Amino acid sequence: MWKKKSIFWELEYWKALEVRSAIDVMHLIKNLCVNILGFLGVYGKSKDTTEAQQLYLLAKLPSSNICTFQGYEINGNTFYTIDQDKKSTNQNSGVRFDAKDENGKTTTYYGYIDEIWELDYGPTFKVPLFRCKWVKLNGVQVDDKYGMTIVDLNNLAYMDE
Repeated sequence: MWKKKSIFWELEYWKALEVRSAIDVMHLIKNLCVNILGFLGVYGKSKDTTEAQQLYLLAKLPSSNICTFQGYEINGNTFYTIDQDKKSTNQNSGVRFDAKDENGKTTTYYGYIDEIWELDYGPTFKVPLFRCKWVKLNGVQVDDKYGMTIVDLNNLAYMDE
């Protein structure tokens, strides 16, 4: 019948198995981990998607050198820190964030960008981080005539976050 002995017999635990099949646990786990990346992108179902590559890079630590910026451009939008805003005629440091609680109620938070950092995960993947200062919600007013939201940026809240 068979003249060649399977390479699985070279594995220490292979001889002790009651049921021997061509499924090796170590290789099964390796293949599962590699192939699960394909399902993260769903539309392409390939481990070569941009999302899979970014996930792989995020799993590594970023460079220990962190770049800081006074201004940062993303998709044609420019963001400034509050210090840069003080030197400029434009205000680009304001932020607004809508959050839903567990009951589905939406709360809008207002603040400004205090610092901009850029984490470097390699030549093709950089992640900007915006450190924001948030204001108390009781200081927010809406001007009904012009539809403008007025926020007192000196009325800070959430200092420990």
